[in-house]
Amino acid sequence: MIQQNINQINESNKNKRYAVDIIKDFFNANKEKNGKIVVLYGLRRIGKTTIMNQIIDEYKNSLKCAFYEIETNDKMDNIYDMLICERDKGIKLICLDKITNAKDFIEDSAILADIFAKEGMKIRITGTESLGFYFAENKGFTPAL
Repeated sequence: MIQQNINQINESNKNKRYAVDIIKDFFNANKEKNGKIVVLYGLRRIGKTTIMNQIIDEYKNSLKCAFYEIETNDKMDNIYDMLICERDKGIKLICLDKITNAKDFIEDSAILADIFAKEGMKIRITGTESLGFYFAENKGFTPAL
């Protein structure tokens, strides 16, 4: 996992993506209290990370935030340990970029919503289009876009 320095994220000079306002509305409506997470998925290089950066840029001055890029050798157990540490530090908004890189994501992803989101952590994840297929087939979700 690579932790990004959120203080170096500056998206103010870029055109805001349409999805940012939809995600902010979801965030502000407090829908995440029931364990929902925001999932951004799609083809590579279409702007998922840019949207996450813009979300962090919007909230980094009002909430404790963290941003991690998941690497191919990462395991969900390590991600869970990191989430526990971040939660204990008071992090309220966490972005996990390229979550589908985690080796055992498919088998162990339910805890993201079942525990961390239900405890009030705002979780944003991105992944390739396979992530959308996985959630549609196995978890059930309501698409926002």
